[in-house]
Order: sequence, then structure tokens, then C-alpha cells
Amino acid sequence: MTEQLTVGVEEEFLIVDPLTRQLKPAGPSTVMAGRALMGEQVTPEFRMSQIETGTRVTSSLSRLRAELVRLRRELAAAARRTGHRLVSTGTHRSRIGGPIPSLRRTGTGSRRASTSNWPGRSSCAAATSTSGCPMPIRPSTS
Repeated sequence: MTEQLTVGVEEEFLIVDPLTRQLKPAGPSTVMAGRALMGEQVTPEFRMSQIETGTRVTSSLSRLRAELVRLRRELAAAARRTGHRLVSTGTHRSRIGGPIPSLRRTGTGSRRASTSNWPGRSSCAAATSTSGCPMPIRPSTS
């Protein structure tokens, strides 16, 4: 029996002043603005200047990509409504000294550590302590 692989992505963003680019403790107001568009897919982080989005779990990479694009645009719009901008945070897929530690689900649904480099995969394939891919966030034109 072949196991169907699924994936979900969490991305973290810093909230900054649009002119000075200094961090702003606007997490609560940005979460409230974001929830109007994204519901529970936007959550606060430990630091007041940080916010997180999370996709639904899917087995389709095209659906995953579409949802990431939607969440990024909607969160960028929410930040603009509160007078702020977003900067994505992330960890580069390579590190000095060896392969990337990642998490893999076992048959029981629990996670176990793996050190697979996943050749040929996106630079954002590794599960690390900081998530997300450094990417520009473009506001929706609609």
C-alpha cells in the first residue's frame, strides 16, 4: 500500500514600519485585520512584532502554492490596513557542516527527525526552528 504524502506550510513574518523598517509591536491588530480575510489561518506569535500564517494540509502542490500566494497577499493587505508592512522570515535550506535536519511523520502520525537533503526540492523544504521562505510580498492589485 502506497502512503499518500501531505504537506502544510507555516510562514512567519515580521511587522515593520513602512518608512523606517523598524519592528512594530502590531501583531494583535494585524491578526484581527487578517482574521477578517483568513480566519484561523493567521495567528499571533510570541513576539508582538511577529505574525504567522498556516496553510491547510494538502497532497497537491498546486493547491499548496495557490494557498500560499493567497495567504501572503491577504496578510500583506491586512498589514497595510493597520499602517504596517511585512517582512518574511526564514532559514536557508543549507547549513555549514552537513545535511538539513527535518521532520518526517511515522506511520503512527508522530514525528521523527531525519537528515535528508531532499535533492531537487524547493529551497523551503526543510522543517527548521524558523519557517518560511524569504520572498517578496506583493500586495494584491484587485
